[in-house]
Amino acid sequence: MEYYDGWGPAMIRLSWESPSIPGEVIPRDMYFLPTKAISANPPNCAIGVIHTPTLRWDPGDGAVYHYVYFGSDYNDVANANINTPGIYRGQQDLDDTTYVPTEAPLEWNKTYYWRIDEYSVTGAINTGHIWSFTTADYIILDWFEDYIDLQPDRIFDTWTDGWGIADNGSQIGYSTPPFAEQEIVNSGLQSMPFFYNNTGGAAYSEAVRSFGAPLNDWTREGVQTLTLFFRGYPAAFVEDPAGTYAMGAGGEDIWGQADEFRYAYKMLSGNGSIIARVVNVENTNEWAKAGVMIRDTLDPYSVHAFMCVTPSNRRSFQNRQIIAETSFQAYSDVNAITPPVWVKVVRQGNNFTGYYSQDGASPNPQNIVMSQNVYVGLAYTSHNVNAMGTAVFDNVTTTGTVTGDDWQVEAIGADMPVNEAQPLYVVVRGGGVEKVVEHPDNPNAVLKYT
Repeated sequence: MEYYDGWGPAMIRLSWESPSIPGEVIPRDMYFLPTKAISANPPNCAIGVIHTPTLRWDPGDGAVYHYVYFGSDYNDVANANINTPGIYRGQQDLDDTTYVPTEAPLEWNKTYYWRIDEYSVTGAINTGHIWSFTTADYIILDWFEDYIDLQPDRIFDTWTDGWGIADNGSQIGYSTPPFAEQEIVNSGLQSMPFFYNNTGGAAYSEAVRSFGAPLNDWTREGVQTLTLFFRGYPAAFVEDPAGTYAMGAGGEDIWGQADEFRYAYKMLSGNGSIIARVVNVENTNEWAKAGVMIRDTLDPYSVHAFMCVTPSNRRSFQNRQIIAETSFQAYSDVNAITPPVWVKVVRQGNNFTGYYSQDGASPNPQNIVMSQNVYVGLAYTSHNVNAMGTAVFDNVTTTGTVTGDDWQVEAIGADMPVNEAQPLYVVVRGGGVEKVVEHPDNPNAVLKYT
């Protein structure tokens, strides 16, 4: 497959057929569009592919129509022409960029090869790349790769959710294209977003799909187990057991001129401090950060003092001394600490000092002008805009005039999806029989992000 990117001064051409050959830089004045078919789906070398696949591609530049080749032997497909029976699968119009193998369902755990040649407006035949995929050795009930953003192949055209049903709080897919999830996947390129909202009269959240032949036979080939892959979002801030707090957050970072993180806070008037033990920081990035913070405002650009630890076992005292200006920090090398780690920030007037437990004070008190009344609390960023993570704190104490019995929790600088604990279950109906299976970790299964 060739990939062309960019209208800038240069572009990159990558050859997936010759991985030992490095990509070459092509000057912009030599820019051209690919004449071969591109964007294979299933992707080249995909594994675990459904046994009834729909092959898809995008036409090359100048194509008039396509020649389709398909088989289970690489050399047969590579050497085939329109006179090769069994491998040549016919000519298709330019707008027809899909093909379903006539022998589907295909064999289990077998590699297949396919090629799309383009007949050009110039009369030339542009021989396509040899793409391959391997079928699964299990039944795939839903091949999410086939969903697109047009009727009738949108994900919610197949799955029936709670749309228009007062007591069903479910929603399948996003509200705007792309409707399927394309970042959080178990494998392949897409997954199914499922949202639940058991409020406002909704008593449950369920989505339903019916299966026709051959997918309605879940016992063929001796299959005995149904497996579902799912991932939820962690809770924003949960105390369980008493005195131990789990915080879920995303966010790009607490750094630079603006911050993205989750903050559990109370109000501090005048001098005071906060101490906590960071039990664990999920490794969403080596610079994910969890610790204690004193902050002037809840604005992302606010001045602050932050003593934190990272999954790479660094400790860092960082701060922003001027609103919306660059942050500063003093930090250790990796593996300088061993979790759990005690962290502390102390305010004395406009002097803020960070501490950690293993060898005392960080020798870097900072002068930061803040208001009389400031925010004091626990802060965490996953340092990864595509991943939610979890940090765990315990032994949290404060000194000084701190108000608020309960922690207030807010996402600073970015939206961060979270879940509330609810039972997760699957209902299977068939032949007049219904079976309900609940997840053994209910009600916290939906809080699992891994």
